[in-house]
Amino acid sequence: MHKKKSAQKTPSSSELSADDKALLDSMIESVETMDKDTIPSRQLSPQLAVALVERLPLDSARTPELLEGIAKVYQQKEVRKAVRRSLFKLKQRGIAVPDVNLEEPPAFRLRTVQQDKPEAYVGPIDGTGSRPVLIAVPQLPQGIGLGVGVINDERGILEYAFGRYSKKQAKEMQTLFFEKLPFMVETSLSHATALLEEAHVLRSEKGEASGDYNQIRGWLLGHVPRLGNAPVYEILSYESISREVLTDSQIQNLLAHPLLAEWIAQPDKLKSVADEVARAQKSPILLSGMQKGERINQIKEDSIRQLYAEKQRNLMKQRLEEMAYLFWKLGEENLARICLRCALSLLERDSLLKVNAFLKALMEKSLLLYFSGTDFSDASARQSPSPSRILVP
Repeated sequence: MHKKKSAQKTPSSSELSADDKALLDSMIESVETMDKDTIPSRQLSPQLAVALVERLPLDSARTPELLEGIAKVYQQKEVRKAVRRSLFKLKQRGIAVPDVNLEEPPAFRLRTVQQDKPEAYVGPIDGTGSRPVLIAVPQLPQGIGLGVGVINDERGILEYAFGRYSKKQAKEMQTLFFEKLPFMVETSLSHATALLEEAHVLRSEKGEASGDYNQIRGWLLGHVPRLGNAPVYEILSYESISREVLTDSQIQNLLAHPLLAEWIAQPDKLKSVADEVARAQKSPILLSGMQKGERINQIKEDSIRQLYAEKQRNLMKQRLEEMAYLFWKLGEENLARICLRCALSLLERDSLLKVNAFLKALMEKSLLLYFSGTDFSDASARQSPSPSRILVP
């Protein structure tokens, strides 16, 4: 028994309306005088563009140029396929054809319509300077491009994973991400892009890759406005921040907050400071408790000056500004203001008799944690989430 042949698709032109057929006939009649640059002004539907390509006479010297013009205007798959077929037929006839790029358009193309806006979220900074970042962007023809990463303000992008999902899948992924990191807050796309780009540059300077970030980087740099200042200052201006000296209790309350619980003074260098403090405590030369206390205090202050030179102070200032923004988003206005007061205090120079109160409190806290047996050797691995595991459906 013979198999029934599958029905062949009818030519696109047979499905056109009477008006479209009339327009197509008119265009074919004027092929010899048609300018390829006027094709966009015709506003042809993709279906009509396919029909035009199929009817362009192969024996006309104008056809190769018109095919080139159509290929530049239309990115739809069916139109580009029709152009490819016609160019192939021309080549078979020995006719020279233009060099037309008919590669498939990139899979990642973003919508610009208002109802489908990109979203961005950032999380808190941990004790090593690492934090999570999430960006979700609508794609054509449908679906969501979801990118999540962990960045570090000294080492760059630690991990970045990007995937394309249906809206339902993307929502499920975001829900999972927020369950694992409950203190994520929504931010501007400019803010998230600035953080990712700074981290990417740090990574690139070391000759290392940034994971899947390059899949979205080009679009971000081409479409997202540059960030002018730390976003917290769009909410709280410099003028609105009190310049009163911070009290010890204010700083202690800030450092005791769960989001700053693991903030420590440079974990990779803390051991040497702790060892020096331990030697002072056991020193046979320093006999009185007062002498030992003064010596230990001097060790701490000298260490702060060494560990927090200009570069590190600026880094700490940025961390505090970012955390101030996070606290504000979480409804903790008082902590946001204290964070900013600590940040701005780092602009002041230390004197020979006094070091920055926030850095001193941070050092005291760090040494207490160290002597209590807290392990800082793998702090980054312990605190940083893994985007690749979260993005696995």
